[in-house]
Amino acid sequence: PARVAVGGTAAVAVCAAGEVRGAHVEGVDDAEAIAGVTVFHARTARDVEGRLVTAGGGRILAVTGEGATVAEARERAYAGIALIRFDGMQYRSDIAERAGQRR
Repeated sequence: PARVAVGGTAAVAVCAAGEVRGAHVEGVDDAEAIAGVTVFHARTARDVEGRLVTAGGGRILAVTGEGATVAEARERAYAGIALIRFDGMQYRSDIAERAGQRR
């Protein structure tokens, strides 16, 4: 199994959807181009043309932001999410909100 090493703090926000199968997922490469952002796939697949699509409902992607602080990690995770699009996409906007405000 792969191991992930985080040298600081991480915040993870999940992109989910209802039972939407085959919706094109866009922006993952753009999100991962942000320093400190990694996108983990849960319910994705490739269609016959090789495009990334949803493979059902529920948790589709987990967008992880890494940073020196919780606030920085959270900011990066949500910056990544802002670039991702697919039909029916939903996510919580309060992940690590209170923890990021602590000093």
